[in-house]
Amino acid sequence: MQRAVPSSDALLGLLVDEGLISRTLADTLAVRVRDSWIPLGKILRQQGALTMGQLMDLLQEQANSPGERLGGLALRLGMCSPADIERALRAQAESSPHVIELLLRGNHCEPERLCRVLARYVRLLEERLDAAQPAG
Repeated sequence: MQRAVPSSDALLGLLVDEGLISRTLADTLAVRVRDSWIPLGKILRQQGALTMGQLMDLLQEQANSPGERLGGLALRLGMCSPADIERALRAQAESSPHVIELLLRGNHCEPERLCRVLARYVRLLEERLDAAQPAG
């Protein structure tokens, strides 16, 4: 079982709504982000930190532990060292740039305007988190 690719769709939608980028560019960036994503388990296998059997065990454990990340499980179960996870996460980040990095690298928008929209996006995320918190 593979985890879903982290979605940048909400952020891209906001950037389009704010007039910072076109819908065509947003669609292009979304495809690029999705196509470049490499699951952490695959990277750990490629780096020799996990056997296929260990990866399958981790994926089964992850299915039984909703919300727990594969790297955290590998650490908790002693299958990988912190250095293994850090190296794999670094490789994942290098091969799978975030949509913001792609925007800035390609000079697709003004950095100042992007910062203002990102601040609004963070506020929207905070509102969602607050709304999801149980009343206490």
